[in-house]
Amino acid sequence: MQQKRLEGDMKGFVSLMRNIIIFCAFFLVLSVILQLVKLINIVEEPYLQAFVALVIGLLFSVYAFLYVKKYHYTITETEIVVVSLFGKKVLPIEPGLTYSQRQINPSWYLITVRCNGHNIAIRTKTEKEILSFLAKYGANE
Repeated sequence: MQQKRLEGDMKGFVSLMRNIIIFCAFFLVLSVILQLVKLINIVEEPYLQAFVALVIGLLFSVYAFLYVKKYHYTITETEIVVVSLFGKKVLPIEPGLTYSQRQINPSWYLITVRCNGHNIAIRTKTEKEILSFLAKYGANE
């Protein structure tokens, strides 16, 4: 049985997504209540646009919240496994491993690892650990 080497997730974004969901839900409920008491007419242009924007914002933030909750990665000596909302992706560690990295916000990085025509994306805060692990197995940028 192989020993796990590195693990990570995106739990740092959970509170942000939860706050966005609460914000959108609050204003959606408020607009529905105001519509019910006839203080505003939802068919008027500015209110309809705001309502649609809030619905889209709520749907996107629920999707992002679920993605962040589900996402995690595990790197062992033989493979890299990333589990996300869209399923599980496995990349075996073999000769010819390459990677590229970019910063996606001040503290998070996107590392794309390629091997034999396949690639896998890892979102992490601990990019130095992952890059030193990949360098140990002969990966080059």
